[in-house]
Amino acid sequence: MNNISWNNQKFFDKGVVIEKIPTITKAKKRFKTYTIPGRNGVLNIDQDTYDTIACTLECHFKDLDTTIPTLNTWLDGYGKLSLDGVRYYEGIISNNIPYEQIQNFKKFQVNFTLNPIQKKINATEVELNVSEATQTISVDGTYKTYPVIEVDGTGQLIIRVNETTFTITSNGNYPYILDCEAKEILQNNVNASSSMSGDFPFLNPGDNEIYISGTGTFTSITITYHESYL
Repeated sequence: MNNISWNNQKFFDKGVVIEKIPTITKAKKRFKTYTIPGRNGVLNIDQDTYDTIACTLECHFKDLDTTIPTLNTWLDGYGKLSLDGVRYYEGIISNNIPYEQIQNFKKFQVNFTLNPIQKKINATEVELNVSEATQTISVDGTYKTYPVIEVDGTGQLIIRVNETTFTITSNGNYPYILDCEAKEILQNNVNASSSMSGDFPFLNPGDNEIYISGTGTFTSITITYHESYL
């Protein structure tokens, strides 16, 4: 329980004791349901997305005088919740912290509404060999993950990740940073969407085939990702 943290700050280090670790169940998958005249039952269309999940931590303070003032700035808003020190959920704190109850009983609850996909805290970084046209990245986890891809080179640079292809027309001044989850591409911290065509790829659990081509010259390609778990 000492590894439970919010925004990389452990509850225990803040003087907060977790009395019970919550049980997290797999999120409910979303379906679009249609009723069709003349057809029995309903038609369910898989949306390939999942609902949020709820999590409640039951807590108490070891020392009221030194810990209550930190609540306003620490247990607030949007962030990352880790229950084991290895993986984290992104989400929000969805309740008000009851200060009067804390003063009287030293006990309180924190309710979280979490995105359903866990991510490994430590990222994996892979440096591709730009002299090889075809390479394979093996990814652990149970759910697809959206990497950050840094591409440096000049001219037309084409990269295909599994079935998704994107092309960068590079002026060779700075490396391009593709944030595939945010679906944005930056060059020297400036939006560079006009330099890219195609779509932002994702990595599946298991083997992922990477192909590089184009009429330009690659200098380096780095793929960074967090393993994802459903």
